Amino acid sequence: MIISRQYISLHLGIIGLLLSLATGCSISSTKNTSHPSVVSEQTQYYLELPIDGQIGTDVTPDMVRKVLDYAKAKSVEHIVVRINTGGGFVPPAEAIWNLMYAYENDFRYHAYIEKAVSAGIWMAFASHTMHMTPSAIMGSASIYDTLSDNSVRLNEKSSAIFAAQIAAKSINRGYDPVIVRGMVIPGAEVWVQQDTDGTTHVTGFRPDTHAGGKLVCLDNPHTLLTLTAHEARMNRFDQNTQFHRLMALAQNWVLQTGNVLEVLGRLCPSVISINMIWMTSTKWMIRFETIPNPFRSQTDDYIRCCLLSITRP
Repeated sequence: MIISRQYISLHLGIIGLLLSLATGCSISSTKNTSHPSVVSEQTQYYLELPIDGQIGTDVTPDMVRKVLDYAKAKSVEHIVVRINTGGGFVPPAEAIWNLMYAYENDFRYHAYIEKAVSAGIWMAFASHTMHMTPSAIMGSASIYDTLSDNSVRLNEKSSAIFAAQIAAKSINRGYDPVIVRGMVIPGAEVWVQQDTDGTTHVTGFRPDTHAGGKLVCLDNPHTLLTLTAHEARMNRFDQNTQFHRLMALAQNWVLQTGNVLEVLGRLCPSVISINMIWMTSTKWMIRFETIPNPFRSQTDDYIRCCLLSITRP
């Protein structure tokens, strides 16, 4: 799915707004027009980290490290990890995963998932919260070896190790290890039991009996779990359970701020100076700032570092 720069930037701003509300962040009651290196104690800064393309070629650990170092230097508290990848190579994916944990005392990570397939689930499960777009998918992450004739073969041992590594750490983020194993290990099962009161139970086997409610098989022994956004929300895996409200707000802002979005769309990701654009609604004001691309020497196209703060008008 191709999304314009304006649309992504708009979504990032709204996500920042909703995350601030959801996490109870303190929000300034006055406009903060200072350079982002001068941070008000009441201003929350968010930085977008796109995991966009093949991991190991389009996205490398060195690139991610530079972004996180930059964010730390600018006193950014939140990293919005925008994931749109069909996977890639295991070693760089694991290295990025380890980097995110190495910086976990500096940031709170929020996965904004468009597509997190194969190695892309490393970054999703390393995030503190997950938020899926309506067309998002996530999963199907077994490890395969490429043979000399360019065919591929399932590496069951590596897949099991991979699943155990992610499950062991992601459980501290509140993610169920049964879901991780279902996405990685062929033969694993994922069953969801919903009680009549709405309580959800996830198991790796079919329960013998269930008292009322609903029983759903998300993954059987012949498939790998690949969750759609609808399945995630229906079974309460996606923490952004009211995403339709975000989409409605986004569409409303597009109608109200078309001229501003047009200007924003012309900004270059590697600009030398900082550009400030104010977007207003009836309640909130968001400042977008494009900042110098921290790794322009490597590539001009990799990332737009969008630093933003949220204040009340």
